[in-house]
Amino acid sequence: MYILIVVLAFYADNLRKKEVSRINIDGKLMNKGSSIILFLIGSILLLLAGLRFYVGTDYGTYMNLQIPETLSGMKNVVEFGYSKIIFLGASMGNFQWIFVITHLIIIFFIMMALWKSSISYGWSIFLLCFGAFFNFSMSGMRQSIAGAIFLFSLYYLFNKKIINYIILIFFAFLFHKSALVFLPLIIFRFIPFKKSYYVAIIISGYILRFLVPGVLLFIFNNLGFYEGYLTTTLNSTGTSKTFLISIIPITFMILCINFRDLKDNKEQEIIGVLSYIQAISVIVVLYSTIIPQYERIFYMFSFSNIILIGYLFKNISSSLRNKISIAFIIIYLIVFLQLVMLKGGIGTYPYRSILNIYKDIF
Repeated sequence: MYILIVVLAFYADNLRKKEVSRINIDGKLMNKGSSIILFLIGSILLLLAGLRFYVGTDYGTYMNLQIPETLSGMKNVVEFGYSKIIFLGASMGNFQWIFVITHLIIIFFIMMALWKSSISYGWSIFLLCFGAFFNFSMSGMRQSIAGAIFLFSLYYLFNKKIINYIILIFFAFLFHKSALVFLPLIIFRFIPFKKSYYVAIIISGYILRFLVPGVLLFIFNNLGFYEGYLTTTLNSTGTSKTFLISIIPITFMILCINFRDLKDNKEQEIIGVLSYIQAISVIVVLYSTIIPQYERIFYMFSFSNIILIGYLFKNISSSLRNKISIAFIIIYLIVFLQLVMLKGGIGTYPYRSILNIYKDIF
């Protein structure tokens, strides 16, 4: 199914290239065809997520603990925004509607982010699927809502509409409190990108790796949430090598781009912001031996790679593009195989549908 979705996304790219040259009498781009395909892709993903049955490591936790506890009136089980989703879904007669509504929100913001910010639907959707971001969303649902809203909010960060960006991050906070970590990223919009800065961020992060967990634990303890991310070995799936492999292609491409050759200043600024954020995801992987649940933190900071990847392929040297494309596909197929099918830490393989359950009943 993912292969079909990716093929559709690259087809949408071809349509969009043709549509850019056609302008209607109002002066607006005729991009209906590519937008319809993007809507179709979103619909397919919504069906996959909405019809699943005990797929995702957190599915059972929600079904057996967090949803019943929230409905019974227990306080602070989930964030305010997600509690409203739980009550809305439960009012529709079946807890499954909660998962449908959850992914309706996730997919809406992801598709809007791609529509506004991605210059390659094909590569963005490929990374969404085979980078295991979508599979992760079927487990870390609240976090993925926050991540999807963050992905959409980047459009406003790129355009220096900082108030809009902040409002969206606080909206994301209603679904997962960790969304607040996206606020300091504003600073990257005002720092000109230099490869030396990019490398310095990674090296500095590695040097300070033994201090950071203590600092994060102090912050989380004082804020009163998510300290368990740093103090438990639960959900530590031995995937550090796989994540390390996953960051190599994008890091290599960032270092290969000659930023002096970029004629579009706006595009250079966008790549710069996204590259700085990607540097943080590299640091998180380097912390994998000291932060047990680093995987969830990694997904938070690497989500923006879904937008970055299109810009990298556009601006990489033409002599390297084909070779890197092949290597990129092979590496991420391996990453998907390891994270989803072999390691099983996300809990989305094998896939089970509620349709099969009802078929067995009748």
